[in-house]
Amino acid sequence: LEKLANQTNVEIRLYAILLISLFAVGITMTIFRFWVNRLSFYIATQVEDYWRYRVLNHFFNLPTIWHDKHDSGEFAGKIDRGASSIWTIIHELFGNNFLVYLITLIIVLIIVFISFPGAALILIIPIPIYIIVTFIVSQKIAKRQNFVNKIHHFAARLLYDAAGNVRSVKAFGTELRESKSYKKVWARIHNLEYKEEELWLVQSLMQTGIETAMRIILLTFSIWKFYKNEYTIGLIVLLISYQQLTFAPLRELNSIFTRIRRVVGRSKHLFEILSEEDSLKDSKNAIDINALRDKVELENVSFSYSKNYQALKDITIGFKKGEVVAVVGRSGAGKSTFSNLLLRFYDPDKGEILWDGIDLRNVKRDSLRKRIAYIPQDINLFNRSIKDNITYGRLKFK
Repeated sequence: LEKLANQTNVEIRLYAILLISLFAVGITMTIFRFWVNRLSFYIATQVEDYWRYRVLNHFFNLPTIWHDKHDSGEFAGKIDRGASSIWTIIHELFGNNFLVYLITLIIVLIIVFISFPGAALILIIPIPIYIIVTFIVSQKIAKRQNFVNKIHHFAARLLYDAAGNVRSVKAFGTELRESKSYKKVWARIHNLEYKEEELWLVQSLMQTGIETAMRIILLTFSIWKFYKNEYTIGLIVLLISYQQLTFAPLRELNSIFTRIRRVVGRSKHLFEILSEEDSLKDSKNAIDINALRDKVELENVSFSYSKNYQALKDITIGFKKGEVVAVVGRSGAGKSTFSNLLLRFYDPDKGEILWDGIDLRNVKRDSLRKRIAYIPQDINLFNRSIKDNITYGRLKFK
């Protein structure tokens, strides 16, 4: 009877410890999750804004010849989705969930190692198996997601292209055709996403199989210990509870890892844009120029848009300050090219353009363009107020 009473007291104490531990851990994790969520949200927004604006500024500064070869709508979508993916990685995945689950897993394993060193191995075995399974499946998911991302960019380009030319769409009566084309692309995206969800299901089933096998092993081990009078019913319940506390964060951590690999593919597009070279970037010795004092000169200037299209060839001409000059010629003679070179949208392939004797290659671009009033033949209006459009180039009038 005394032995039974002692055993009962031990079980009551263990049960009390379990309840107190669960309560303490619950309160601690709630407080910790609140502060981690708050801190990760702030960090995520700051990092997202930093890269979003840095990439956007780099995008605007890329030379005109780069923009001629790329679709602006597609890259606008890449910047938007890429920046959003950075926020998702830092806040939703890493900050808001990853740290909480990781710390929970570590704390539970430490407690088990101290309290039940013999059973601790059973709780550790699933970890490398989970990691291997997740790594293999996440590779396939990430590869498929990269392909989905490419089609996403194509869909964005299709949408921006049609929306930006809505008058042409209406004029030719192709509203239904454009809508169907967009719908067709998204149907393809969804089909790929369905297949991707199948991989998620495979990963989930494999993880469930691992958990079930390890539960059976732990239960068998505990019953064996019970019959040897080394474990009590209370200890077995406690061990199973610890195993459950191990599986929950482990499952979430592996899910987070797979989701991160999916989202990283989108964020890479930001850095791809940032890696594009600005061939007209101001040199270290570039200078600000003053208002024109004497003249602008073109000396033996040649320029080609491509190997088969030479717009200007060996042009030498000067324009003095105060002169009113009209450059006249047939369509395609190079009139627009001349103004584009003067604004340094492009650099000449040969020769120099001089501003009071200073080669424009040695001048800061913003300094040059502030000295030139440019009215293009093609009218572009921003979707803003009339005042904003009129004063766009002269902020001091706003």
